Amino acid sequence: MYRRVPLIEDIKRCGVYYIVLSACAALGLCLGFAAGNRTALSLNAADLRTRTVAVIFYSGRTGAGIFFSSFFSSVCACAVIIAFCINIYMMPLAFVYVVYRGYAIGCNALVFLRNYGFGGSLFIIIVYIPIQLLLTACVILIAGLYSDRCVAYRHRGAFCFSRAGYEELLQTFGVILGINAAVCLAECILFSIFAGSLLMI
Repeated sequence: MYRRVPLIEDIKRCGVYYIVLSACAALGLCLGFAAGNRTALSLNAADLRTRTVAVIFYSGRTGAGIFFSSFFSSVCACAVIIAFCINIYMMPLAFVYVVYRGYAIGCNALVFLRNYGFGGSLFIIIVYIPIQLLLTACVILIAGLYSDRCVAYRHRGAFCFSRAGYEELLQTFGVILGINAAVCLAECILFSIFAGSLLMI
């Protein structure tokens, strides 16, 4: 017997939201590239050690530390999106947050590219951008789902929890958290394999 998969059904139903959110992420990425170009020119070596490397290379952390730090950050991002979508008047902030996330990815990537050359570009292409885009996709999935729920079940401007369908929401949220965990584990493994060798190029 066919079993309905909540996440797949949500993606089909919330297609318009996902298109708009993806456009927001792309806009943020472009703005981040533009800002990163200017930022890279203004930072010196000490700034890079204390800012960019600390953010991208998780300075001094073990593999487990990288995983849990990245996973906790992803869970917090999803929690922020859900908080924004509780009230319909706050819902636009979820879209602003997606723009900001794209901006941060683009800015960090370009700063690193401009200051670490070929080795840095390989790290960005192989590890940083793919992982961050996958994590952003999880944020977009959450934002699209809860934005749709906020609009469909609004009650006096707020998310109507009495008709929310908790079981379906929890199942979908659990699937997305599982995807987040898998992506964060892949980030940890890729970082361990590539980061040191690519920096030596």
